[in-house]
Amino acid sequence: MEGAKKKARSWAACLARVFEVFPLICPNCRKELLPVAVIFNDGELIRILKHFGLPTDFPKFLPVPQEITGKYSNGPPDDGCQLEPADLYAGIDPPAPAD
Repeated sequence: MEGAKKKARSWAACLARVFEVFPLICPNCRKELLPVAVIFNDGELIRILKHFGLPTDFPKFLPVPQEITGKYSNGPPDDGCQLEPADLYAGIDPPAPAD
């Protein structure tokens, strides 16, 4: 259980940092909430959402166009496809003088 608690807290910390939402704190009473389940079955999730009168339409994603998948699916990227970090920041912040 301790591992699950740790993962839930790290997940909550990510949401809090990115969206400024604290999913493990009740917005009404400010008490700590504890996760009670992880739902893997879409049918069960739909049943729960319907029970609460919430929308059950999941977003539909289009498949990636063939010209993109064909171009990038043959292995790792070529050498030189990314700039060196030093090139990205050259001249922005000159090095400090030596003491």
